[in-house]
Amino acid sequence: MSSTAQLHINNGTKINAGSDATFYMAIKPFTAPAGETISLSVTADNGAQVRQKVLTADAVFEAGSLNSLNFTYDLAPQVVTLPFSIDGKAGKAAYTTIPGLSASGLGSDYASANSPYLTKLDGTGDYIQVRFDAAAGKASIGVKKLGGAANSSFDVMGSADGDDFTKIETLDVTGAVNATMTLETSVPIDASYRFIRFVFNKGANVGVGPLAITLPSLDPEIKASNVSDIPAIGGTDLSFTYEILNFSGADDVAVTAFDGEVVASASVNTAGTVTYSIFPNYSETAKNGSITLNSASEGVSKIVSVSQLGETFVASAEEVVIPNNATTATFTITSPTFGWNAVANAESEKNLTISGSASGSGSASAQTITVSSTTVAGATEQTLGTITVYRNGNTSDIQKKSITVKKASSAVASTYTKVTSLTAGAQYLLVNTSTNKVATGVVSSSTLQSASVIITGGTTIAGNDTIDGYTVTITALTGGDAGYYTLKFGSKYLKYTSSSSVALNDTATTNSEKWSIEIDSETGLATIKNKATNTRFIGWNNNNGWKAYSTGNLNTYPRPYLFIKQ
Repeated sequence: MSSTAQLHINNGTKINAGSDATFYMAIKPFTAPAGETISLSVTADNGAQVRQKVLTADAVFEAGSLNSLNFTYDLAPQVVTLPFSIDGKAGKAAYTTIPGLSASGLGSDYASANSPYLTKLDGTGDYIQVRFDAAAGKASIGVKKLGGAANSSFDVMGSADGDDFTKIETLDVTGAVNATMTLETSVPIDASYRFIRFVFNKGANVGVGPLAITLPSLDPEIKASNVSDIPAIGGTDLSFTYEILNFSGADDVAVTAFDGEVVASASVNTAGTVTYSIFPNYSETAKNGSITLNSASEGVSKIVSVSQLGETFVASAEEVVIPNNATTATFTITSPTFGWNAVANAESEKNLTISGSASGSGSASAQTITVSSTTVAGATEQTLGTITVYRNGNTSDIQKKSITVKKASSAVASTYTKVTSLTAGAQYLLVNTSTNKVATGVVSSSTLQSASVIITGGTTIAGNDTIDGYTVTITALTGGDAGYYTLKFGSKYLKYTSSSSVALNDTATTNSEKWSIEIDSETGLATIKNKATNTRFIGWNNNNGWKAYSTGNLNTYPRPYLFIKQ
């Protein structure tokens, strides 16, 4: 009779680390005498272990009774070394070895005294390749820098079949000569990358050695990517997916927390999908929140970061003036994602309304608000009231705009006089005296538009409500921009874009909005050049108007004269 009994348990539920399981085997009644050995072997994915018990007394297995044998299985280390081969490029010998052993007799061109660095790579395209037969963790390779000042690198390539390789990432070899380091891939190895190839990019020569594959984690895990760039307006019924790994039972993942400032609500809608909503962000700065997923049965959690963009809400002016002979004026607002509302707040005994649309939707383009008043112009300028603009129906919008609306006085209009020197901070008209054309401060089709003006004696222009709207404020810059100026039409800055094109911009933060100005002390001609490219100047073309022409055409396109507002 055989003294060996075998119990085979296949396809059982995976036993997680630290957990227990009980198995039963029916055997015939018998007595195992003292001095005999009972052996129990357990085989797992990462190897087999055997436990033995030497009997110090007879072990009697009676009918209808239970005898127990306890067995503790110790998991193998989480890093295992595998054979690797050098694939014969650039004269390398093909061989297989275990890293850490001497290279003697293996055909390597790198001396065994340098073990465990088993071969030397010195040509672009040399590579080490490993093949494996099951999903794994990450691949790593030992590297020793041998000589030369330049750094080296490896392109990590992956392939499912060993033929078509895809680049995964580049790993750099840095440090001093004879420095050693371990390079590790950043992605786990799965069926998509069953072959891993470390392809050498020549810099300093390197020795390569221990190649290892980490085992994939057997621990339960919830995997989910962070959520980024949620629009400032927020949203509802948004969703992302998650994945569970190594769960012993069903998916019981639930949302157990969310920050409450960015994330307004969150819940697991269906297994694998989280539905959530985001509060509006009325500030200019971005915000960060989080959603916590948890599995009570597995005791694991995952925090998903949620980032939300801020948004800048822009009004083109803080103050608008209705001319003394007109009843309307305009300004614009820009609200990229939020809808908005505008409300007129008239001063006592003044008339002020919004004659156009008082609301709009989110748009990256500027939207115009037209204000209207029948209040008659008086001897002095009058404040008619304010226009309040807020977003998304939120009257407490922290970027809420309040634009003051005034009525110009009925006093005599200003006059403008041609100058031969510049007074920074003053208001001017840009004028071509030969054609009696003035720059209006409106850019259309990349051209600074013009209008006709009457010039008395070639030196004086009588202002009116229309002409006064064409003024440009010239402001001197300081610091690193000393010697340059901004040219501001209303609330917009003149900007050079490209070729001969110009535009208007809300801010003057780049060199394209900065200009040098030289005025001929005898003729008064103003040479206005852009800082971003000093080969462009503002000139007049009878067909195309005011544009930024090449300085090679200074005598072709007349430069403007400056008329200062008195």
